[in-house]
Amino acid sequence: MKDIKAIFFDFDNTLGNRFAYAYKTHTQFIEEFLPEVTDRLQKEAMVQDLLTFDGMGNTNVLVSLELFENKHKIKVPCDDYASWWREHQYKNTVLNKDVIETLEVLKKKYQLGIITNGSAESQGGKVELSGIKDFFNVVVISGSIGIHKPDKRIYEMAAQQLGLSCQQCLYVGDTFSNDIYGALNAGMDAIWIWPNELRPCSVEVKRIKEFKELLNYL
Repeated sequence: MKDIKAIFFDFDNTLGNRFAYAYKTHTQFIEEFLPEVTDRLQKEAMVQDLLTFDGMGNTNVLVSLELFENKHKIKVPCDDYASWWREHQYKNTVLNKDVIETLEVLKKKYQLGIITNGSAESQGGKVELSGIKDFFNVVVISGSIGIHKPDKRIYEMAAQQLGLSCQQCLYVGDTFSNDIYGALNAGMDAIWIWPNELRPCSVEVKRIKEFKELLNYL
């Protein structure tokens, strides 16, 4: 990757450990709105269902709540789940292992950026609270510009902000349909971070299981 001048990252499940902060937020949700659920096993089953139904952030939150309510045959007394989720989830943000140490190495050689889907409040809050904002030359949040991955325009816009072409940039993300497809379609190189190496894929793409493995390619 000799011609790469900049590296862009997805946030959730790439920089941030979304499984960890989604788990904590789903647990808070059950405790706040279903306090009558006191059996630990039942509560854990509900939290695990919410984790499954939200599709790692790729499912509309209202759809995931509807799936949850239908399965458990309940109506959760939450008038605005989407707002509740935006307000609470980002406050639980934690980084993936080795992110800061890896960014410190990459920052010496490359310009760094973030391209992430989501609201400005939640995604911007995650960047701020995780303490990594200063590593990045640009942060592009779909909710701030009205363009969402995998639309190639969001990648082009981010590259332009650094004075670069997409061909000079690498993108690292965990969701194939948004991150890898979007970046490659825009002309960026891409690395798919996915912890389960057994997940099948018919397209030849660079893959890593842990964030620090990124250094093996650069």
